[in-house]
Amino acid sequence: MPRASRLLPLNFDPRGESDHRLIRPYLHAWAYVLMERGGMTPYVFATLPSHAFHFQDRPKAPAEFLDQGYSCERAGLGTGTAACLDYHRRRLEAYARQAEAFDAVLTRNAPDELRPLLEARGFELRHRSEHLAVYGKATQPDGT
Repeated sequence: MPRASRLLPLNFDPRGESDHRLIRPYLHAWAYVLMERGGMTPYVFATLPSHAFHFQDRPKAPAEFLDQGYSCERAGLGTGTAACLDYHRRRLEAYARQAEAFDAVLTRNAPDELRPLLEARGFELRHRSEHLAVYGKATQPDGT
């Protein structure tokens, strides 16, 4: 992860191994990256009046509860249907478009279809493990 980067975390599995419907142990795992490397995510400063700091213009980003926003069931669509597949495609395209405002993207259990969408917007895969992937903006031959 580049130091002090603008990071978009896309967590498709914040519950991980937890079966509890409310507990999301990996929801804020991106914060460990920022503690180690510095930087910013669109979720660092809340938009609620109860928080002391806010973005003047929050970068375009999906709601942090991505698992809910990507759910066909919550959208009233049958799982595995053509409508569900189209819904997922449109959601992934929107996430990839929103990533353009960031230097890096950190994913957890992202669908394979997200990778080519990010690559088409100038990102390259920098790291991959069983659950995580890190994408960074591809560098040009002149180093930019």
